[in-house]
Amino acid sequence: MVRGTFRMGDWEPGAMSDFQATLEPLGEGRGVRLQLHQDNIPPGKAVLVERHWRERIFQQIKAVFGYGSAGTRLPGMGEF
Repeated sequence: MVRGTFRMGDWEPGAMSDFQATLEPLGEGRGVRLQLHQDNIPPGKAVLVERHWRERIFQQIKAVFGYGSAGTRLPGMGEF
């Protein structure tokens, strides 16, 4: 498990959100599932945060390693 704080450049000074990433083994030769939970996202910023994780993090991982999916769920946002 990895825990940390997160902020985007356009957030108000001092605004921070908390995230927790957990890796869950799927079984022999099946890889892992990364579960990401993020709390305290400022009002009106959830769509931009979701886009950041998808485009800047998960799609880049897929591009570099050649596999993976963008089936990550943030609370209240559904899958992306």
